[in-house]
Amino acid sequence: MGSFKGLEVADSQFERRTSNCSEEVCNSCGARDCLLNVFQLGEDTVLVGGLCPKGNTAGKTDKAPNYVTAYKNILNRKLGEITVPLNEQSGEKVLIPRSLTFLNETGVFQTALYHHLGFDVSVSPESDDEIADLGRKHAHPESCFPVILAHGHAAHLARHLNGKDKILLANSIGSFEPPNNRMKFCPYVAGIGHLIRGSLGLDENTTLLPDLKYNDPAYPMDESIGKDLRRVFGKRFKKRQIKEAVGRANEMQQGFLEDVRQKGERILETLISNEEDIFLGVGRGYTLLDPKASSRVDELFANSGLHFMPMFFLEPDKTDLTDIARNMYWLQGTSMIRANLKAVQQPGMYVVRATNFNCGPDSLILMHEQQLAEKTNNPRLQLETDGHNSNAQFGTRISAFNEVIKQRKSEIKIPLEQIKSRLPKLNGLKDRKLGIPYMGPSSSVVAATLRSADFDAEVMPTRTELSQEFAETYVTTNTCKPFAFQVGDHLAWLTNLRESQDPNETAAVLLPRAKGPCRFGQYSVILRNILDREGFDKVPIFDPGSEADYQVDTLDDNALKQRAATVYKGVFSSDVLHSALLRTRPYETTPGRAEEVYGEAQQGLISLIETNPSLKQVKKFLEQKAQDFAGIERIDERFPRVLMMGEIFVRCHEAANQDSVKMLEQHGLEVILDPTSAWFDYVNENSVKRFKNEGQWKNFATSAIKRVYMKAVAKTLYKPFSEILAGREFHNPFSHIRQLERDVIFTPELEGESPVSIGTVYAFINGELDVDGIYHVGPLGCMQETVATSRTQPLLRDARGNAYDKEIFPVMDAVFGESEQPNLDSQIALFAENCRIRSTYKSDPGGIPEVNS
Repeated sequence: MGSFKGLEVADSQFERRTSNCSEEVCNSCGARDCLLNVFQLGEDTVLVGGLCPKGNTAGKTDKAPNYVTAYKNILNRKLGEITVPLNEQSGEKVLIPRSLTFLNETGVFQTALYHHLGFDVSVSPESDDEIADLGRKHAHPESCFPVILAHGHAAHLARHLNGKDKILLANSIGSFEPPNNRMKFCPYVAGIGHLIRGSLGLDENTTLLPDLKYNDPAYPMDESIGKDLRRVFGKRFKKRQIKEAVGRANEMQQGFLEDVRQKGERILETLISNEEDIFLGVGRGYTLLDPKASSRVDELFANSGLHFMPMFFLEPDKTDLTDIARNMYWLQGTSMIRANLKAVQQPGMYVVRATNFNCGPDSLILMHEQQLAEKTNNPRLQLETDGHNSNAQFGTRISAFNEVIKQRKSEIKIPLEQIKSRLPKLNGLKDRKLGIPYMGPSSSVVAATLRSADFDAEVMPTRTELSQEFAETYVTTNTCKPFAFQVGDHLAWLTNLRESQDPNETAAVLLPRAKGPCRFGQYSVILRNILDREGFDKVPIFDPGSEADYQVDTLDDNALKQRAATVYKGVFSSDVLHSALLRTRPYETTPGRAEEVYGEAQQGLISLIETNPSLKQVKKFLEQKAQDFAGIERIDERFPRVLMMGEIFVRCHEAANQDSVKMLEQHGLEVILDPTSAWFDYVNENSVKRFKNEGQWKNFATSAIKRVYMKAVAKTLYKPFSEILAGREFHNPFSHIRQLERDVIFTPELEGESPVSIGTVYAFINGELDVDGIYHVGPLGCMQETVATSRTQPLLRDARGNAYDKEIFPVMDAVFGESEQPNLDSQIALFAENCRIRSTYKSDPGGIPEVNS
């Protein structure tokens, strides 16, 4: 019987060395003479690494020009006019990372701005292995590769700080496109300055942290720049000086863009006249133009004789995407889809899409692009380039793609009308059964409100076996968990309806939207495409938006518009009842009694909401239910209280968080679940602020009146339970967010849940929340909550380092993906013990027991 040969490896001699390709490979192409890692294992030799410019192609080919290099040459020439070498000593320098939006057509503006303010300016070098390693050391592990590189560039620059030098860590929020389109960058880019400052531990006076909204008349750039300069330099810079510097920087930036586009026009004319195939590089500048993020695929194309032209050489397209990629609020998503349109309308041009692993926006933007390719029958190549030390695998795919193109030349221009799609009309909703997605008890309130306006509304079953099958079919790992739930639940509900009726004639669904920067705003848009694929193309999607403070303008039904007040009364009341359940259940002497009282109360609330009740009627109902809860026998004890907060869907949907509330209770904790109504409050306060800034006075007046009403409702409806819920009062997230801005912790300009989560943890650290711990939840890959965790972890690190005891701030980050967390219970057990330690310390600071770490 033979022995396992693999065991012999243990006795083999192992050596590792680095060597050039020409020394190791007899038929080396000689194009770059790559540096390789050579592993010698006994008699076997393994070669690893090297960014092979030939890929796996055989033979020699005439090179094509490298248009990425051409772009960089124009950029570097312009930067050379206004920068000094990084190692050059200077009295006062601004150091700028060559990452993210710097490579997305704003680098010249950023550099010229501080140059014209009188600073010497230095820019970090191009990304390399050292910078990438620095980034991995400092960035959150769930960050995309460009964000990792951004941390690396800043860490590299931090080593060069001298004297009065500053590092520019701009938060690029968005850009304005006339007549009224305000587009966003993703949450990482919008908050990157504060994330880097926190992770690197940089002093606030060493960093410049402006919030940049490009080309937006409602948010003048000189004002945001001036605000940040005053924070660091006091009154040193006058308003006129700042305005002039911004103007000159814009002129220089525009001159750079004109040079690039003129060069691009000449390249395009030459290639078209020579009937060359054009491989249009579509992606973000910080992927296409960064040597690490792109894995240098541009060199593979050039050395294979193929013309790879980055989209930034093209004149920006202004095609209206309303009927092509609806609600596309991401600035770069808009640019990339328009570049795709350019390619399908230009014979001989083919899209090469560069993306990065775990890019949140791309997980949905790519669905639009793939659908566009299917509609036009146009081949495209998609490459996920993430700083691979070897790019040979891309060479193989490029060669195969080129062969596909040779066999099917595109000779016709695809008309836009062929690409557009039309939505089913929303009128006649009262004649259809309206499905409401489940997201905790508030979903039943929304359905009841709609029934009060004569809509046939019901809550969809959630997470059924059929629902999970649909989710697995349509939703990739890169896409966030709430979207998988929504797709699965909607398709399962409609499929079950199909057994007894035609949903295209009898059904509609509700799925609210937003204007970014989170992926949620694209849910209803992508769901529309999926419903069409499954044969539900005439099923309307009703999607009121948070950007309008959920004011319903898309539906001509006054009764429904008037129900906004009923929704808030119902959702707030539901939050109060659920809070009473969580206050009572851990202490009840008769198991199940609290849930029985709560179930009756919640059902009674639903029945009441169906009648469109007055505020007085709802208050009377809650007074009765408060007596029922007060009558539940319970032990005279109080457990440590923990606030469960984070992404709204995961925290409210029991199946999405592995029923975390009950798990926390099983470990002797009293849970305060951040209420659903708090999101309504946040959206409303944000809307009031935004409408005022943008001069939308009608919307401002509506939202301001709404805010006064909501505060009055909350005060009235909380009062009956104020005694039962003592110590569990709902907090206002906006007050915490304002404190973040005052203390230079984070920017409120990034709209969404990340400032709410960061503000809550910061308030906890500062003793403004009377709880013993925070249980922070979010879906795997969620941009908003990853941003939140990226910022709160350094805050907690600093707080614990300065505290009497390092575990005095128990905060647990629970991330939920496709499969259940097998060790969640043990993590909660440790978290619960630390909450008990904090509770003990609060009551007796001198008697704190030993801490679990």
